[in-house]
Amino acid sequence: MNHQEDKNFPEDLLWGTATSAHQTEGNNKNSDWWLFENDKKLQKHMFQDKSEQARDSYNKYNEDFKLCQELNNNAVRISIEWARIEPKQGIFDQTEINHYKKVLQEAKNRGLKTFVTLHHFTIPTWFYKKGGFLKFTSPKLFAKYAKKVAEELDEYIDFYTTINEPQALVAMGYIKGFWPPQKKNLFFAFIVHQNLIAAHIKSYKKIKKISSKPVGIVKNISWFQS
Repeated sequence: MNHQEDKNFPEDLLWGTATSAHQTEGNNKNSDWWLFENDKKLQKHMFQDKSEQARDSYNKYNEDFKLCQELNNNAVRISIEWARIEPKQGIFDQTEINHYKKVLQEAKNRGLKTFVTLHHFTIPTWFYKKGGFLKFTSPKLFAKYAKKVAEELDEYIDFYTTINEPQALVAMGYIKGFWPPQKKNLFFAFIVHQNLIAAHIKSYKKIKKISSKPVGIVKNISWFQS
């Protein structure tokens, strides 16, 4: 066996870096995570660190993409923050939509394929107060948001990922109870799991009516090799 050949990556391999909006953008004040970070009355488990300004990638995204270039990346995965785009139910913020257009255009200008995640654990405060993904109306509401993103941003997106690690969200939010909404209830966990599946299916269909781009989820998989 030629071990040198084994080390050669395919020419079309996408080698990239991934971030999530809440962890990097900063000042995501209209989300459930921000609410829990800053209201001790809601917390069953204390947050060790608040997101606050994070690394301010909301304003410094060009620096992020420059670093991606320096790392020889040809792709980047970022998340669109639902809480910014739809701060109130049914009301979409065009200023924030235009912001994400600039972000994604900057990535494209640097030769980076764009993987865009629509839900990376955080949800708008209004959606949280309606019950979040515990409510059977939640997939429809999420799909409406996904449709708006596709209508506005499709030309800047190469790959859509609807939901980031849905099983992690269920486990940490509804089984272990560490993440918002910090509930420990197996029945709730089952409902949320089913609603996340439905949210993906509905949003997939909405996006595909607008776009021919690939659409999937981000699945957390552990790799074991002896």
